[in-house]
Amino acid sequence: MADAEAKIVLFLDATDDDRARAAAILFDVAAVRAGLAWRAASRGLTVDVRVKRKDPMIPATVRELQTRGLRDADYTRGPLAITAADLAAATIVIAFDPADLVKSMHERFPTMLNKVEGWSVSSGPGAVLLIDRLVADLIARLAGGDVRPRPFVPPPPAAVKKSGVAVKVGRETAGRRGKGVTTIWDLPLKEAELLELAAQLKQKCGSGGTVKDGRIEIQGDHRDRLVEELGKLGYTVKRSGG
Repeated sequence: MADAEAKIVLFLDATDDDRARAAAILFDVAAVRAGLAWRAASRGLTVDVRVKRKDPMIPATVRELQTRGLRDADYTRGPLAITAADLAAATIVIAFDPADLVKSMHERFPTMLNKVEGWSVSSGPGAVLLIDRLVADLIARLAGGDVRPRPFVPPPPAAVKKSGVAVKVGRETAGRRGKGVTTIWDLPLKEAELLELAAQLKQKCGSGGTVKDGRIEIQGDHRDRLVEELGKLGYTVKRSGG
């Protein structure tokens, strides 16, 4: 899996074709830059090795990584199935979709659960950006000598509300060269949560966007759709500016 002297972070998701693979590539680059004797690997919990994938890694994720100047042989290898040996060799296991994976691991690898840390990152647009930030945080922890996985705690329901505060949805065109954006603000979320929510909303709208100064910006006029989607998540939403 990695150099014999290096400690291993194993990134795990269901299929080893997107988030886990991207995280391993980003981690290895960051670990080398930080001078850490750590290396990464990625595996899938439900990979069927009998099935030959035409696109071993999701093309959109490959493009996201390549825009950062990253080139890696992992782009072309097929997904790899997790084994007990992989888990035994790892110091930390980072599980995506942790609620589902931890349940499956409890059935298949019950003695390895003390190594597992969960990352809640939705697959799709914006995933690489969030993973990059989570990897940077992990590198900082390891550089500081903290090699303990953070126990997985199931996240609270998506319908997180803040008493007395309504989420605002509006549209801005000023200074944007005629290209308006839909903005969402007053969200009671931390930055990582904002990035994850932004990725979900961009996917729903089929449009690009970003997170800036605590606000989510989605390209185009999607006010009606975003009011609807945020309402489904349990937020109290106020449309601003008509």
